[in-house]
Amino acid sequence: MATKKSNSKQSAKGGKQKPQYRNAGAAAESAKAPLFDDRTRRDIAGVICAILAVALFVTAVLSPEGMITSLVATGLRHAIGIGSYVLPFVLLAVSITLLVRFKKDVVPLRVAIGLGLLFIAFLTIVALFTPGAEADPNSLFTSANLVSRAGFLGAGIAWALLNLFGLLVSVILMIGLIILSFIIIGFS
Repeated sequence: MATKKSNSKQSAKGGKQKPQYRNAGAAAESAKAPLFDDRTRRDIAGVICAILAVALFVTAVLSPEGMITSLVATGLRHAIGIGSYVLPFVLLAVSITLLVRFKKDVVPLRVAIGLGLLFIAFLTIVALFTPGAEADPNSLFTSANLVSRAGFLGAGIAWALLNLFGLLVSVILMIGLIILSFIIIGFS
């Protein structure tokens, strides 16, 4: 029985190997090279954060006209309460750290994590000082308190802290979180 010879080489395991090309190394390197370098990706992320910050600020401050912006405004007010007015500034600060050139690449990440913790501590402290919350932590979840105070995020954390530790220790823990967030940002 005659066998037909193939132009491609056989590997030791019986599978076919890909034919060798003259510039295979250059083709592989160009296929693996990303479209954008790290600096360009950070710039794009910074611009997106800035646009999102401006859009959220306009949505929070002005009465929304569109269906999507109305839904976002209502959702933000219930989720983070007065934090919907603070969140655009947090995003703007993160976008600035992404756009400004630093010697270390970890600065934007540290600032984002630190500001996130600071934002959570702020919302929790606002919720902790809701009138009547110490006597009845469930009052944090009334619709009026959610929208005018810290939303579900701050109310949920404050509810857990009030039930576990009481008001005084909860405030001390949140002050500790604020100090920790400043250390993470780099104010040490």
